Amino acid sequence: MLQRTPIKIYDIYNSHTHFHRRCQHYNTIIIGSGHSGLITSYLLRQKKIRHVVLEKNKKVGSSWYDLPDDFVLAMPITDIIMPGFDLGHFKKDHHLTRDEMIALLNQYTVQNALPVQYDTLITAIQQNAEKNIFYVTTSQGQYSANNVVICTGPLHEPSYPHCVKKINRALWMHSADYKNADSFPIHLPIVVVGSGISALMIAYQLKKSERQVILACGYNDDQVKEQNKHLFYTADGLEKENVKVYLPSQLEKMQIPNYGKLEDVTEEGYLQFSKESLPLHMNDIGKLIFATGYTQNFPFLQRLHGKSLLSQEGMPWIPGLHFAGIPTAYTGNRYAKTVTLNQGSLDAAQIVSLIENTAIMQQQESAMRPKL
Repeated sequence: MLQRTPIKIYDIYNSHTHFHRRCQHYNTIIIGSGHSGLITSYLLRQKKIRHVVLEKNKKVGSSWYDLPDDFVLAMPITDIIMPGFDLGHFKKDHHLTRDEMIALLNQYTVQNALPVQYDTLITAIQQNAEKNIFYVTTSQGQYSANNVVICTGPLHEPSYPHCVKKINRALWMHSADYKNADSFPIHLPIVVVGSGISALMIAYQLKKSERQVILACGYNDDQVKEQNKHLFYTADGLEKENVKVYLPSQLEKMQIPNYGKLEDVTEEGYLQFSKESLPLHMNDIGKLIFATGYTQNFPFLQRLHGKSLLSQEGMPWIPGLHFAGIPTAYTGNRYAKTVTLNQGSLDAAQIVSLIENTAIMQQQESAMRPKL
């Protein structure tokens, strides 16, 4: 059984400002209060491991507020794991909306008295490898910890195709900024560019709002499923039921033509697609929505020796540094672009088990040392 250790205060030396500062010490610091961060906190609390959740905004699950107004999870409620929380009041085939998920995260935090500290922006993380201690610099001061768990999700900086530079800036936006169809014209087509789930969902939502929609997706149905195995298939390779995603062929039946991948824009302003299609000029469209994904970015980790954070196998190479809800080897597919909420929960459970085992070993080693 892991024993509770007294609160420690560490001296840290700041080489940039040349002074010593005392900081509060935790066994584990969790960065981000989304689904994975809160699950990690709950499991650590169950193990009586001292920790804190640092959230840069004023509310838990802040990234959920940035999703489209009519966002609905593709997976049913039965695919969501929230230990210590009863989801039985939902029907088994229910798909949570954005607002329902936000409400759940808030209720989960309050019900389990999770130690979330708000308005705390992480600016840098450093490590004293000899002491196995991480030093975390934030907008609220400095902290130290034996472990740091990054739960900031995989959606950091919007990614665009190379041809975006040839398109009038007023004509395009990234899906990160999409909220609803209200601001889009009815008389001009909206071109949704992308081969992921977000592109398919936005195309459907726009059509449902009676907008003219053209999809620029380079994948067919099977390729979409292959790229999102975690969503469409079980670990045994069986196809899941009740996945709420409209595939390209289904969208075409709704009169949303798929022109294929957007490959380039000519000097005259015509969009070029991988499939044969009617000529489409920039002046003849209402908006281009690039649902073309994101790149991961962890600027606060740059001081950790300036090396790659993941090994070739996709595992964090720095002992005590963990990632939950972010594609790594924990997910079984380090090349995945995103993970399901279920996988984030599994990540959290595996990480907390590692943290607990390490803490127990350290306590045992400490007890075996001769007392002076």
